[in-house]
Amino acid sequence: MVPSEDLPEKLQVFIKDNLLQQLQTEPEINIKKLAMTLPEGSIKGTANSKLTGITSLPETMEDVAYWVSHLLMDAQISADKAFVESMASGYMVAELAANPQTQGMTADELKSAADQQVPMVLDSFVQQGLLKETEQGFETSFALKDGTATINGTEVPLPFAQ
Repeated sequence: MVPSEDLPEKLQVFIKDNLLQQLQTEPEINIKKLAMTLPEGSIKGTANSKLTGITSLPETMEDVAYWVSHLLMDAQISADKAFVESMASGYMVAELAANPQTQGMTADELKSAADQQVPMVLDSFVQQGLLKETEQGFETSFALKDGTATINGTEVPLPFAQ
């Protein structure tokens, strides 16, 4: 057994000796179907991802631009309108609760404020092209190739991928 104080060094040696060979096989993670139904509605999606073109390891494993430049990904997600509104409202309640300007508000007041803002926020996301409105709710598609992200067919700059 390896003493715990030696583990980080041993792990680094293992990675140095084995990781490149494993990454050169272009590993994939694919989600053929992800679905969930809650009282608020349903959400479903798919995702495919693959590391490609790796011939050497980066100077540091934390080099986000390196990993993004080698990641090939596409994903689609769709959700019922009520589901999206509920999730957006929950997120906004949490954001409002953390804001010093709303510290005196009750939970009901925070929920009411969030519920009033949700339609405007979702409409803004639709106008920006981040979401597409459908008869059932909303959908979006995301792709990443050669360090460039695309949401619903529109390129989106990634500041960390430069």
